[in-house]
Amino acid sequence: MSGAHRIVEDGIFLFGTPQRIGAALGEYERAGVDEVILNTAGVHMTEGCHAAVEDAAEILDGPP
Repeated sequence: MSGAHRIVEDGIFLFGTPQRIGAALGEYERAGVDEVILNTAGVHMTEGCHAAVEDAAEILDGPP
């Protein structure tokens, strides 16, 4: 298994919908993680600035 595949499989690198990422970040918080990097640059490059900011806000707001 390649290094990149392994970090995705192990949940170190998250991707997907804002809801999926937010849920995984909630699991990190319950495990005691207190610092993460949230990078929406890929969304910015493909969908634009507004979409990247919306995704970041949705991830950080968490589930309703």
